[in-house]
Amino acid sequence: MPKNGRPSVSCAECRRSKLRCSKTWPCTECQRRGCPDICPNGTVSKRRTMRNIIEENNELKDRLTQSVNTNNPSTSNHTVNITAADAFSTFPSPPIIQERTPTFDLGIISDTYDSNLGTTTRTTLLNPNLSVPPVGQLSIGSGGRSKFFGPTAAAHVLPDDWEDQDSADQSSTLPDNESALGPGPTFPLIRPSPSARRSFLNEARNQVPIGDLKETWIQLYWNASSWRFEPITREHFDRIVLDLSIGNASSSSRNSARVGAQLGVLFAVLAIGCLFDPDLPPHSDQAQKFDDLSMSCLTAADFMTNTSVPSLICLHLHCCFLLNDSRPRTDEIYVLVGLALRLATMAGFHRDGTWWDLPQGEVDARRRIWWEILTLERVNSNRFGCPSFINFGQFDALRPSDQSPDSFLYWRWEYDNVLHTLINSIDTIRSSPNLDGLQEADALERSYWGRVPSTLKATNLPLWIDDKSIVFALQQHRLALHYYTGLLQLHRLGMNRALRLHSAEPLDSQFSASVKVVIEEACKNVLDLVDEIYKIDHINTRHMVIALDLFSTLVPQAALVIRSPRSALATLSHHQLVRGVELLERASKQTPCSWYSGLLQRGQKLAAKATSSLAMRWGTSLVPMNGEHDGVETLLGDVTQLHQQQHSAVPTPAVGNDPGTALAEDLEFERWISSLIEDRPFMTDTSWQTSGAI
Repeated sequence: MPKNGRPSVSCAECRRSKLRCSKTWPCTECQRRGCPDICPNGTVSKRRTMRNIIEENNELKDRLTQSVNTNNPSTSNHTVNITAADAFSTFPSPPIIQERTPTFDLGIISDTYDSNLGTTTRTTLLNPNLSVPPVGQLSIGSGGRSKFFGPTAAAHVLPDDWEDQDSADQSSTLPDNESALGPGPTFPLIRPSPSARRSFLNEARNQVPIGDLKETWIQLYWNASSWRFEPITREHFDRIVLDLSIGNASSSSRNSARVGAQLGVLFAVLAIGCLFDPDLPPHSDQAQKFDDLSMSCLTAADFMTNTSVPSLICLHLHCCFLLNDSRPRTDEIYVLVGLALRLATMAGFHRDGTWWDLPQGEVDARRRIWWEILTLERVNSNRFGCPSFINFGQFDALRPSDQSPDSFLYWRWEYDNVLHTLINSIDTIRSSPNLDGLQEADALERSYWGRVPSTLKATNLPLWIDDKSIVFALQQHRLALHYYTGLLQLHRLGMNRALRLHSAEPLDSQFSASVKVVIEEACKNVLDLVDEIYKIDHINTRHMVIALDLFSTLVPQAALVIRSPRSALATLSHHQLVRGVELLERASKQTPCSWYSGLLQRGQKLAAKATSSLAMRWGTSLVPMNGEHDGVETLLGDVTQLHQQQHSAVPTPAVGNDPGTALAEDLEFERWISSLIEDRPFMTDTSWQTSGAI
């Protein structure tokens, strides 16, 4: 060693990496690279190269082949055997399966090559010990449009096999009403020039109503919306209206973006206010005009590159308008919510504004719109049975400081967190044969309801309430609907298993508790809550989301009666099913529209089949329900199934005038109803069997 005490040889890692070593232990290079603990004699393991990875991969393949050949000695050179667990990763394109049972068994998949024909045949040897959960339904329209519905998707979004969806969409398309402005900027992808943008915004100002009419529609919005969503406070909205009254849209492009977003918010509020104006018909042209103006103003604001609090509020309000439109717009809402969530993330709304010392008013406005967009995203993900696009740990935006722990929004946002947890856990629960984790999820749901302040829980309505009390009562009922529909969706998993495994009496299965929760607790309370909401004011029938909650109760009750007509809960389920259909009929009369028409038609078909099934329980020759052809799994969405549109119609049976044929006509009618429910041809004579009609 030299006289200065420093070693004459570099450390092992510096020698390996060909670096200049300071020859002090640990040396400066090892400290800089974060490995001082190995200095001086140790070395960092070599970095894995692509060559190493390929070699390891080939080695694993060889070991796997040897293992398979060992377990299957009869394997020939022309047959490759792959276990079902590896099938999904080995074959990226599974064969098209028209319909599978709720759980299908896979075993050994074998590809055999025929040298004479030059073809390969794939066979599947079923393994009764392996069960794969269903993955959902795929609907492909006649025009090639594709839609996916997860196994836990809400009942009202599931494909209706009894109608041609393409034709339904065409028949429900709204007429093109010419705006006073003519064709405005098209939402959302057309970018107008700066001059056209300023010109349009100046003309749009002239479409803002003045006087008492504007104030009436604004107040109607707050009365109708504050018990569901509140992306903007009244104080913030009033500041926007004041800013618009003193500003102009011609000074600069940046000012045009600000004014466009603010005008979009104003028109969106007016549009929703018109939807709930008792002096206007449901879904009036005036409401549609304001919504069109709102979207045109938002496009003129170039919101895709000028994301702001007002532009996100405008997008959220447009989704609220679509929720209450005359026809189903759930697909559009899901897409728009995803767009809003991406824009908000790109604009930093997912991070709390206090990181940058923003003014408290700006911080709260950013927090509020973030949480409201997050609510829509989670609700729609749950509706379609799809995973959420943002999870805990990916955002740190707090709740607005102006919402107290006793407020409605605070606890609605709290339930959003519970819903997010349930969405992420449902797939794991479904994959377990015994639904492991269901009790924990139920405890989470009930824990939330136990923490909700008693003042926010729905009670019997007083004989007389004022406008302020009405809003508070509706908030109470909305929270209760969240809770009970959450219980319904969660325990629908157990009820599905009970109907499948113990069709004679689901209460005899290990999942009987789920059956009771669905029928006796969730469905019953949802029906009571919807009934009370409609009693408060008939204008509430214009809230389509209430009807969707109502329809969600019809499906499991109909499924129980259809599959298990002798169950002890069949009569109660049928009674509540009929009551739900009557509530839908009431809402449809108050608010006639294509959405209610479709829901009511489906509800009546369910009730018709359930009534027929229940009546058969007293028959002398009741055929045991084996669950193979009653369509219950498809009804509940718990299948892996492909729907393809077929342009045909079920013929309506002709009813004769001969009294002696009454019994035959009744049987024909029953067969006709069955053909509607089970989506098969109604055969009135032998020509159906030979004509090839489907």
